[in-house]
Amino acid sequence: MTKLIRSLPPTQTRAGAFAIVGLVILELVATFFIVAGLLFGADQRLVGLMLGLAFLIGAVMLDVYRKEFIADELVGKTRIPKVVPKREFK
Repeated sequence: MTKLIRSLPPTQTRAGAFAIVGLVILELVATFFIVAGLLFGADQRLVGLMLGLAFLIGAVMLDVYRKEFIADELVGKTRIPKVVPKREFK
């Protein structure tokens, strides 16, 4: 039912690998600040800001990984016609 139209191999650059490593380290620092803030009773705004930063870093890390290390494929799906049974009207 599906047909592969185009497939490009991933680029796998060193810059992408270094960016992911740097983002992982940043993520660990943000996680440390979140845990420290929860344990030692920091201001909730600061903990919320760090949590938002952690999610943002995670999103950027996922995007860099997707662009650098996953193949770009375009898949075309054929549409299945809808079968509607005939009905008698009264």
